[in-house]
Amino acid sequence: MRRAEPGATEATELYSPFMTPASSFIEWGVGVDLYFSTLWTMAVLLLCAGLINIPNIMFYMSSDYSPDGKSGVWFSLVSSAICKTGEWVVCSDCTMDQGLDLYDVRQAQDGTILVLRNACDGGQLTQGIINLATAIFLAIMIALVSLYTRAREVRFDEDK
Repeated sequence: MRRAEPGATEATELYSPFMTPASSFIEWGVGVDLYFSTLWTMAVLLLCAGLINIPNIMFYMSSDYSPDGKSGVWFSLVSSAICKTGEWVVCSDCTMDQGLDLYDVRQAQDGTILVLRNACDGGQLTQGIINLATAIFLAIMIALVSLYTRAREVRFDEDK
């Protein structure tokens, strides 16, 4: 596929946003080609990172994490680490003048300060390892993408 030259009168066809091969973007310069190739690569990398995190998503959706369930939570937050299970406990070291104006702090009628304690089973070692693996995967892959785009830039510069 070739770009029509300015002032050309022959019939032309628009590039398809989904079917245009990556090699065609060089017609607009190295920057456009590198932008779209990096955009595509990052989309694939982030999809892979999401797939790596599926065990964490399943854990946070399960009753193993939140025994009372997540009723009343938006659908998009069901697989997050939001916890709807908690109990009000006395905070003996707290006073209301400490700036405890959060929604999970109350003052009882007798003046004691109550705070909402999270009763969900927090992240386990498995969730931490999965998060660490995802971070390491992304760091390594972004470094490799950076090296690849530099090499591709040099190759296109030498071809011109």
